[in-house]
Amino acid sequence: MAPTSIAIVGCSGQVGSATTRFLASRPGISIKAGTRNPNHDGLTKLRKDCPSVEFVAADMNKPSSLETVLRGADAVAIITPGQAANAGELCINVIDKAKAAKAKFILLISGSIAETDSAFGHLILPVEKHLIASGLKYCILRPGFFLENLFGHIETIKGMGQVFGDNNPDSEFAVIAVDDIATTAAEVLANYQDHQNSIINLTGEVTTYKKIAADASLALGRKVEYVQVPTAAVKQALVDLQMYEEWVIDAMLEYGKQIDLGEKSVKLPSAEMKAVIKTEPITTKDWFARVRAVFES
Repeated sequence: MAPTSIAIVGCSGQVGSATTRFLASRPGISIKAGTRNPNHDGLTKLRKDCPSVEFVAADMNKPSSLETVLRGADAVAIITPGQAANAGELCINVIDKAKAAKAKFILLISGSIAETDSAFGHLILPVEKHLIASGLKYCILRPGFFLENLFGHIETIKGMGQVFGDNNPDSEFAVIAVDDIATTAAEVLANYQDHQNSIINLTGEVTTYKKIAADASLALGRKVEYVQVPTAAVKQALVDLQMYEEWVIDAMLEYGKQIDLGEKSVKLPSAEMKAVIKTEPITTKDWFARVRAVFES
């Protein structure tokens, strides 16, 4: 029997690289991983860790460049580039080229707030609708708040023992670790016949910033506290980082407002991931324990 052929479009980010690693550890799968520059230094470790994976050039902005990575693929994973203003257009490019290449199945990484009246919702929901209308078999993964977003607090936790944010310390939201997203994605792709035409909400525990600080304290063995500051101060700090376009910053702050308003989709716990991968999601405390070294001063 020929191996299942899987194409991953967008393998260089956190979710894409982790999904590539988890898939590469499975037998009977042929993998092509596409990114704009497969020889980029940032992919050196991924290429070394995954010698069986074929890394190829694939630029979502240039549909013709997608043909190589999609050729012969049974299943295609689309990792949404969340910080691209034209992310919807880019994902639709991949869907259309995958259909033309006669792919059998598409996995789309979307988000828990896809159906909300928000910047990200307006970006990704049209992609979900386009995929569903394409006639291709599909699975849409909707992860919640990435625990890895907490890496943005490394310096203040290391230097001050504090996490700063504009959210109410007791507002609830659901979190998920990138490894859990990628493990689920790998399982769905490897057994795509069992997950056709489905939407899976990916969230772990429901927490608050007060509890995140408490979990960090326990895992790191020293006191960490959450400090609420004005939204304007948070925005200025993000602007000063010079890492994000302004619309991305505004979208991040909008997500925070949804948390404080009690938007259902940001705090909805889900047992769907556990049903797929048969394990409990990584908790915030366990996540901090895993990455403890980067938070130590």
